[in-house]
Amino acid sequence: MLLLPRPRSHLQFLRATIASFSTRASTSPTTSTTPTTSSIDKTEVSKFTATADEWWGGGNGTSDTSAVGPLRLMNPVRCQFIRRWIDAHYGRHDAIQNMRVLDVGCGGGLLSETLARAGATVTGIDASPDSIRAAKSHYEALITDPELKETMQGSVDYRETVQSVEHLLSEVGPHQFDVVCALEVIEHVPRHQQAQFVADCRSLVKEDGCMFVSTLNRTARSLALAIFGAEMVLRMVPPGTHDWGKFVTVDELKQYVSTEAEEQYFAKDVGQGDPDLLNPWSVQIASGMQFNPLSNEWFENELDTEVNYITYSARNRN
Repeated sequence: MLLLPRPRSHLQFLRATIASFSTRASTSPTTSTTPTTSSIDKTEVSKFTATADEWWGGGNGTSDTSAVGPLRLMNPVRCQFIRRWIDAHYGRHDAIQNMRVLDVGCGGGLLSETLARAGATVTGIDASPDSIRAAKSHYEALITDPELKETMQGSVDYRETVQSVEHLLSEVGPHQFDVVCALEVIEHVPRHQQAQFVADCRSLVKEDGCMFVSTLNRTARSLALAIFGAEMVLRMVPPGTHDWGKFVTVDELKQYVSTEAEEQYFAKDVGQGDPDLLNPWSVQIASGMQFNPLSNEWFENELDTEVNYITYSARNRN
């Protein structure tokens, strides 16, 4: 029998927690155990390193209470959104085929493998070496199996020596990928580095490419459902998996993605000769993702971004 706290205690808990987290989110950056210029928080990385062998799990994940269990169930919804908006962005069906895709924070390779099956040439990086090894092991087992290999139209290159997006940017330079994805990653980045993290991801996209970012919204509802409900009551993921103070509101993410201010600044100096300066980056679409506990499935709800949401970003088009 599941015992829930009395309504009054529940309300008091939420009020106190919201006040505590709101103060942390607005007055001070999240403490990181790594240098301030790094997007990697080793405390966050350790959460997923501990579950590195559980990325691919078994069965449908209905009894999985690891930190990565919900990501397996969420993955089809994320991939459908990505493929739909890649098609819209490039104006053709199955546009992902032969595209160069970067999966930032690839973990055990759930997204990387799915996009590679669709024909993409994927590069995967992650701050957890153990997760990368798990991803590589799963992929190598797949491509060495004669029957399963036929399902893989593209390929995946897991970069074991590159743990952060800023590291990759320093190695390969900007504008290298048609598509950059950073799904369920930014909420594990030190808060004072989140804007730079998005800027670095954006820098790796080709001039005519696009970017996808998904995360949790910092709202009272996400605190109730994602922290109190999922972690403390239902135990869908281990307590402490998420830090509500690191969740990113839709407006904040829009600010991180936007290049309007900087494009206008540079346009004053160089004039209007460069058409790229007239097409700043922005979030084009933000859509919610919700979980149905009765069917044990995730679904997209473009009208509700208050808890989980995914975004498609690109340069504005005239």
